[in-house]
Amino acid sequence: MGSRFTWKGPLWNGYDRVFKRLDRALANPAWRLTHHEAVVKVLPRTNFDHHPLLIMEKVSNTLNRNRPFRFECMWTYHPEFEPFLQQQWNNNENNNLLSTLDKVRRDMHIWNRDTFGNIFKIKRRIMNRLAGIQRSNSYGQNPFLDQLEASFNKDLNDILDKEKTFWL
Repeated sequence: MGSRFTWKGPLWNGYDRVFKRLDRALANPAWRLTHHEAVVKVLPRTNFDHHPLLIMEKVSNTLNRNRPFRFECMWTYHPEFEPFLQQQWNNNENNNLLSTLDKVRRDMHIWNRDTFGNIFKIKRRIMNRLAGIQRSNSYGQNPFLDQLEASFNKDLNDILDKEKTFWL
């Protein structure tokens, strides 16, 4: 699944860029019998010349929607977070700490959803856009696509920094 090619060669003057399917996944018959639904997915190439390969047994979309609230350090990367937090903290009507914390928690949940966004959805959207660019027939020959790919790689690096902070 994914891009036709797994390697992007250099661009030499006067020649077209070379694309090849170099990377493969191997399995023996015994493994294929026990993992018959497994697929190999060619992931979008980010900052290297080879595409990573992902072997997936099954695709599952199980999400836990009833998680407790947790402060995320990655929010501090957003330029609007500190002013937002100060405004929410200072706008409390009463001096009760528990009710103020509960109100700030609810407001931060809404801010996270509406302003900061889900970094995993953003990452998935960027990766899908990169995959679409790299599957394009004019990929490697169109300077606009090369520029767009570089822009998405920059955005992806920002999201990966936030994701790294999230997992830490």
